[in-house]
Amino acid sequence: YSFECIESDNCSNDKSKAQMLDELTKRLNDNYPDMFQLIGSESSQFFCKEIYPYIVDFETKLRAVLYIACALFENKSGNLSINKQSFLYKVDKKDKSIEELDFGQIYECFFTDKNIQAQINSLNSRRMSKDDWKKKIAEFEESTIWHNMVGAKYDFIEKHFLEIIEFRNDVMHNHLISFAQYEKATDTLTKANQELDRIITDILLVNKSQYLN
Repeated sequence: YSFECIESDNCSNDKSKAQMLDELTKRLNDNYPDMFQLIGSESSQFFCKEIYPYIVDFETKLRAVLYIACALFENKSGNLSINKQSFLYKVDKKDKSIEELDFGQIYECFFTDKNIQAQINSLNSRRMSKDDWKKKIAEFEESTIWHNMVGAKYDFIEKHFLEIIEFRNDVMHNHLISFAQYEKATDTLTKANQELDRIITDILLVNKSQYLN
């Protein structure tokens, strides 16, 4: 079966058509979960195309933040000259440039503290309740490159980075996306891009970062 949305006063543009077809898909899935399989969805393709520019904007601005912060970073050797080596990070025992890092590697490198994982592993010998696990983990001190770059005040991206990775994977692999997912993705990415703008302007360009030479 193939369904299409006929243009009307209530359905007059691509977004409203995509939303109506998405509602039909949800009704079919809800009412016939074992008898209905969606094979292709132009509404999902529309949502992916709409989200894509937000993803590109986010990746571009995030890498800009990392480059600017690295340029401000004082090398441990005391050598303040900036060169290609200034923009390399050790990932999987290899020095990689920012452009070589995928989103998962960026998350691990800049947004996580490897010492936290070691501390969590040290707790595995004890059986604890969920609440006690939370209390113990909350006691751990956390230090990340991202915190050093921008401070704890700018934490929206930090709290939503794993969601952003999922949005990116859905778009890049053309997964089926619902209208609700589309709204959540655009809202999250809009706020993330706004935070990157503020970081570049307020923190890095006016030299308020801890990453100063």
